[in-house]
Amino acid sequence: DIASSGTTVIFISHNIPAVIELCPKAVLLGKGQIQRSGPSAEVCRSYFRAFAEANLADKTIQLQAVELRSADGTLSNSFAMGRWASLRVVLTSDTYVDGMTMGFSVKRTDGMLLFDANSDKVAGKYFTLGASESKAITIKFRANLPQGSYYLGVFFYTPLKGFHLYADEVLGFHVTGPKTLGCAFVDTIW
Repeated sequence: DIASSGTTVIFISHNIPAVIELCPKAVLLGKGQIQRSGPSAEVCRSYFRAFAEANLADKTIQLQAVELRSADGTLSNSFAMGRWASLRVVLTSDTYVDGMTMGFSVKRTDGMLLFDANSDKVAGKYFTLGASESKAITIKFRANLPQGSYYLGVFFYTPLKGFHLYADEVLGFHVTGPKTLGCAFVDTIW
């Protein structure tokens, strides 16, 4: 209300969804200096890239393949609202890594983080990768999103060693369906 009356409002936050929704323009600060300024969606995508760079992975794990498949197993980057999809990642490692957590995220093309979950907290799963071993990991999820374009991200870390792999916006996909608004698609019966 204050901003709509013509008063300038400065909103300082790490809450990226709020910045994108409330602010037409944003400024990204780093070590007291302006790193980027401009439209909020663009600046917020830079914020996520800066986070990735600040948490540089040790690169002991390499991403060999990333693919999305429909419920019938067909390679696809387009899904109907509410349909099942599978994300398959293939990894290799230079060294033995034990007790590793996998992270999975979904972002809109404007950089808004819609979903971010870790295998340890959601499913109680940890992963082990031997030296020179190749491993495929599959996550199934429902595309409960409105019509539009999205990015998937994956990362692997261990609590004591930090990130081994951080792949933000590693794969893009589309959701098709009737026009709806909001950040999620809720199954409804009318």
